[in-house]
Amino acid sequence: MCAVSTTASPSRSLTWHARKLPGRVPPVIIGIAVGTGLYYLLQSVGLGAHLGPVIGSEPLPAIGLTTLPYFSDLAHVDDMRAIVPTIVAGALALAVVASMDALLCAKLVTPLSERTADGDKLLQRLGAGNVVAACFGGITSGLNIGPSVANRSLGGRTPVAVFFHAATILVVCTVLFPIAALMPRVTLSAVIMVVAIQHLDVGSLRLVRRLATGSASIRRNALLDLRYTSGGDHIRHA
Repeated sequence: MCAVSTTASPSRSLTWHARKLPGRVPPVIIGIAVGTGLYYLLQSVGLGAHLGPVIGSEPLPAIGLTTLPYFSDLAHVDDMRAIVPTIVAGALALAVVASMDALLCAKLVTPLSERTADGDKLLQRLGAGNVVAACFGGITSGLNIGPSVANRSLGGRTPVAVFFHAATILVVCTVLFPIAALMPRVTLSAVIMVVAIQHLDVGSLRLVRRLATGSASIRRNALLDLRYTSGGDHIRHA
């Protein structure tokens, strides 16, 4: 347990405070690099049994059109009407949740001074991407607020940043996966925990507290603040 903490603690600290360091290296990269280095340093001195596995410790799945053959099984179903409600209900549930998540994330990552992305075009592109991904065994996906916020905070505000982000993921998941598979799980978990905590908005938490515990006038002012910070229209006073 001590060896795990020795690897995780520096990763958490560096990811949290990396913005104070000179240069423009993303904090996540710094945390993962240092944590991975410590992991293999401790492993070299005989503590490998106490550090936990790496990402690639499990067998690698096959990459290809793995789900298309399953559609042929529908021809052997005796009563199609019995499974159609399950398929349709599941598809609608995933579509609704993914759509709401995508539109909300798009709203959150867009500054008040900029226009929010076209919701119709956004959902059309996400839908097409999910159809293609499903043919290769992928799961339903949407916008990822973490990389979007990281791109914007480091100056990536154009479609070019999105393209390079997607291309990097594709290269890592295919060409470089044997190297990425050597990343320790404890290091990745520590970095993800810091990123999740950093996404908490202290101002919004204070507004929620004011709404829950304040008087009627305080709740009214809190609602006005919440509407203002969300970029809403002007609220007329009663």
